[in-house]
Amino acid sequence: MKTLISFVLLFIVTTNISFSQIESDDSDSVEVFILDSYIPLEKPNSFFISFLTDVEAKTSILINDKYSIVISANFSENHKAELDLSNYEFDSSYFYYWVIVEGTDGRKNISEVFVVDLPMELRVKSSSNVFTTCLLGGVIFATPSPQIIFADGKRYFGITKELPVLAKFAGGYNLPVSYFSIEFSHTPKLSTKNLFRIGYKQIYEVPYLQFFMVGLNGFTNFNSFNGVSPEISVGLFRFSNIFTVYSKYRYNLKPNDPTFRFSEVSLGLFSSSFTIQF
Repeated sequence: MKTLISFVLLFIVTTNISFSQIESDDSDSVEVFILDSYIPLEKPNSFFISFLTDVEAKTSILINDKYSIVISANFSENHKAELDLSNYEFDSSYFYYWVIVEGTDGRKNISEVFVVDLPMELRVKSSSNVFTTCLLGGVIFATPSPQIIFADGKRYFGITKELPVLAKFAGGYNLPVSYFSIEFSHTPKLSTKNLFRIGYKQIYEVPYLQFFMVGLNGFTNFNSFNGVSPEISVGLFRFSNIFTVYSKYRYNLKPNDPTFRFSEVSLGLFSSSFTIQF
């Protein structure tokens, strides 16, 4: 029970507004508070951005070190825009941008870099090899994750496959903030070889890592073998601009059977590019 409570407490963490300090040698540097930075599913060619500055300033953004776009032509502390991306060319599944601030004294400063994932419509249009893009997309659905199960003082090898189904995005996030998933696990040498899971996951963007994620699953073998499995995952690195390699630890238990406990570690691929967004 103490283990379960510890995992549940991880869900208390919340993050609503991200902010960055404008790079400057002056102690009176301007702060930028990012409020929204996303591309909605219903308008895949539109980029919504809004942010605050702690003093009045003119602002613009520089996308991919190539496209400069004015956000606020007049001095203001509140900056907001909807940008049409249909005429821009992108060569990956994301773009990066900086916020450029001009103060009332005429001095300009530039923020740290921010990253925004592109929807599939813009990714395919910008790809020089559509077949490669589609092939990579299929990998996430076909490749299982290896895992090691620790049960009864022994170690067992197994495979598991998780598919994110419904994902929720929010302004300021480059990843979904949460998603629902289904998963099938197979461990040949365990008495209960096959398990089906339905889970909910919460994702947090953290420094130095791709993400930190906590989740809670319900599992069954459809034959009176049911339980719950809290888990934590760490995003290690990203490749092909689509997938994130992550490591997961999961603890499995049956609430009404204190003798049944086993844990597992696994290494897998995560992508939210092929989920239904809500």
